[in-house]
Amino acid sequence: MSDTKKVAQNSVIQMLGKIFSMIFGVVGIGIITRYLGQEGFGKYTTIITFTQIFTIFLDLGLSNVTLKMISHENDENTENIISKIFTLRFFLNFLIFLAPVIVFLFPYSNDIKQGVLISSFAFFFTNLIQVLVVLLQKKLNTVSYVVGEIFSKLIFLLSVIYVVTNSLELKHILIFSILSNFVYFINVFIGSRKYSKIKLKIDLKFWKKALIMCWPFALSIILNLIYFRGDTFILSLLKPQADVGIYGAAYKVLEIYDMFPILFINLVLPILDRSYKQRDFERFKRIIQKIFDFFLMISIPLVFGGILLSKDVIILVAGEDFIKAGSVLQILILAMSIITFGALFCSLVIAINKQKKMTIGYITAATVSIIGYLILIPRYSYFGAAITTVIVELIVTTFAIIIFKKETKFLPNIKSIYKILFSAIMMFISIYLLKYQLNLDIFITFPSGVIIYFTSLYLIGGINKEILNELKTKNIK
Repeated sequence: MSDTKKVAQNSVIQMLGKIFSMIFGVVGIGIITRYLGQEGFGKYTTIITFTQIFTIFLDLGLSNVTLKMISHENDENTENIISKIFTLRFFLNFLIFLAPVIVFLFPYSNDIKQGVLISSFAFFFTNLIQVLVVLLQKKLNTVSYVVGEIFSKLIFLLSVIYVVTNSLELKHILIFSILSNFVYFINVFIGSRKYSKIKLKIDLKFWKKALIMCWPFALSIILNLIYFRGDTFILSLLKPQADVGIYGAAYKVLEIYDMFPILFINLVLPILDRSYKQRDFERFKRIIQKIFDFFLMISIPLVFGGILLSKDVIILVAGEDFIKAGSVLQILILAMSIITFGALFCSLVIAINKQKKMTIGYITAATVSIIGYLILIPRYSYFGAAITTVIVELIVTTFAIIIFKKETKFLPNIKSIYKILFSAIMMFISIYLLKYQLNLDIFITFPSGVIIYFTSLYLIGGINKEILNELKTKNIK
């Protein structure tokens, strides 16, 4: 099988894996929210967020450095590099256990502090996975970690069901997450051993070199960490855990949606990268235009429909107790729409190898996020966090657009927006009538709105059929 076909096949496998993982994850979260309630889910969100902060910080960009080091190496050198970085990752990983120590400096309840300790063991295994995934990606074999992720989510779902049916506590959900993450790690480790006999190798000189190479990635990771997790963290310090639970439920919907533009971009990024390196700028621009049109086609109706259906979505995902999160989601839907284009243009900046120029954008976003969270959260609680999130996503996306335009002298046109807006308005009216005049539920209003939107768009010539042909595997050269 050619590398091109392998890339396409692995992209499809990853996409299908993410879809199944998402389904298991959403069902699991839905059970947790209904079982724990606002305050209990707030504690769960605080525990996960606090531990994730350490986890993300400890990544240091080692995955990126690993990919850079092994991308052009033979199998023997690759095995040596992977073993050394895996060993470095293993020892650095023990710093995750600073989390349950440092958490005692914060005014959290004892069950949250205990939860951070348990959660640290679960994240210990996820940290080890990242370096190994890089090896599997180089070998164009993603089956091991896709299967591992699916089984991990399935085990988590089954464990949540067990906790609920046996009336256990939050700590038991966290304990079972250790098992699910361990299963994930074992799958990836076994898959990696097919290509590299991974051993613990201590090489201080090599580690120093690797860590020096990490600093640009580490800086971006830290800045991203501030504006991605700062909202929940600051909210958990300044407001009751019930508020954290409400915001966490709405934010979970954003995280679910966030997978789709990223997955789509990952499918087409190799095509864009190849076109740019081969200096086939006409094809490069043509594909970008079609992706941009497709994202317009998704993001605009997302906002129109989300205004009307946010509360229904929250009730469906998290239950009646979280209906307040519907108003928060109405704000976050704007962030979701912006994220769609942020995913595109941030990936394009990487494709043209100008990602270092995004540092100023991340610094600006991180600074604005801290100021926004500290000013707006004390006054407006989860609404303040949501508003700041929208502003920050807009800043990051704007910087990415400016950098891409400056480097390529190109931006896609927006001529398709008028037809999309017209169709979105038709959808909005239909959903409004079905929901508020006929009192129909989301299982009827949502699919009806989607059908009306795409039918209207098709009839007025707003659907560009060429994008599917352009992205077919047989056209990837």
